[in-house]
Amino acid sequence: MASMPARLDEQLRRVSSRATKHIARRAGTHYGMYLGSGYPKSGTSWLCQVISSYLDIPHPQNYSLPIAMRAVLHNHWMYDNAFPRTAYIRRDGRDVMVSLYHYQHRSITHPRHPRQAARLRARFRHLFGVNYDPLDVRKNLPLFIEAESVEPTAFRGATWSEHVHSWCSSAHGNVVVTAYESLLAQPVQEFAKVLEFLTDEAVDKRRLRISLDRYSFDRTGRQRGEEDLDSFMRKGVAGDWRQHFDRCAGETFSYYHGETLMQFGYESDPRWYTSLPS
Repeated sequence: MASMPARLDEQLRRVSSRATKHIARRAGTHYGMYLGSGYPKSGTSWLCQVISSYLDIPHPQNYSLPIAMRAVLHNHWMYDNAFPRTAYIRRDGRDVMVSLYHYQHRSITHPRHPRQAARLRARFRHLFGVNYDPLDVRKNLPLFIEAESVEPTAFRGATWSEHVHSWCSSAHGNVVVTAYESLLAQPVQEFAKVLEFLTDEAVDKRRLRISLDRYSFDRTGRQRGEEDLDSFMRKGVAGDWRQHFDRCAGETFSYYHGETLMQFGYESDPRWYTSLPS
């Protein structure tokens, strides 16, 4: 049987995502759904994989039909109080920008979604010029950060700051918030907190460790911090932004997201970028 044309597949995925969102809002709790949410490149896939493994329920990926069953739904939607119980993962926006840069360039060179790849290719050429060097991240990052902060393509309709503020409110009774950095530092304790909120049950630590091992970064054959630019799991560390940010990138990020960075404890000094190389 011939494979489905890529553009048709891409279109079906978009339609299915919209329909699934509607189902989650209207009947997510009834079906026994849980949401794993986060801004793109914040660790949402890892979050959903471990939750799905521990609960032994499906984690549909790359689906072309709407989902209406007990499952863990990976998504990047904005907050809605009609959603079922949700685990939201937050990550330092500077790491998000570096990871997004690499991910978007990879999407251009290895396109799964042709329409998106064409749009990103045109955007990169507009930002950096036709003959830009994609490996010169430090040079390209300031313009990339500005573009994603003014007209974001990672999640159309919201910047990193807007997305984080949408979800991270103590008034949201259907959401438990975790951080990528916390999950790396204390995976058992932090995932236990998430799972106990979702299920109202004490966590089986042994079962959780099995799930964590199943989706350990080491399963890629690399150690955390060992980079593979062709992999969706590029590096798997916190703080990688320090390898790529110069002062210009820092000033740009601070201009758009400095208050959010401070509010969530990623920096305590509003002029943190002054220590970066010129």
